[in-house]
Amino acid sequence: MNLPLHAALLAWTLAPLAPQPTPATPARSPDVLTFSVHDLRNDRGALRCGLYADADNWLEGDPEAGAKASIHDGEATCVFRDLRPGVYAIAALHDEDDDGEMDKNLIGIPEEGHSTSNNAQEGELKPDWDDARFDYAGGALHLRARMEY
Repeated sequence: MNLPLHAALLAWTLAPLAPQPTPATPARSPDVLTFSVHDLRNDRGALRCGLYADADNWLEGDPEAGAKASIHDGEATCVFRDLRPGVYAIAALHDEDDDGEMDKNLIGIPEEGHSTSNNAQEGELKPDWDDARFDYAGGALHLRARMEY
């Protein structure tokens, strides 16, 4: 038997014993939550969003995460990345003067637009946590809501 043929047969025989490449695991969606708000009355200022992780902190304390988005044609989208799975609620403000605060009149009624996840703000000065909350299991999730003035 000539040597090159013998080497080829030996390599072919041992090939199944060699480590086989593992199939690529399917790519998992990145942990990203987007919150799009429509019906903004103009494109001035910015959309500011707060992501809350518990009822006790809802609209009173600092949010778990914040995001700011530019407004185009009456719509804007806040993006939250690298979130852990859990229960959350989102509150959004159309900060028309871009000062980072909700402007209110003398009796405390908002003068700038506001929105929440699940449109829980409709007709409410302080939307209820249970109406605004949603479950986030990880991966990609896109929510939409309407701005109210």
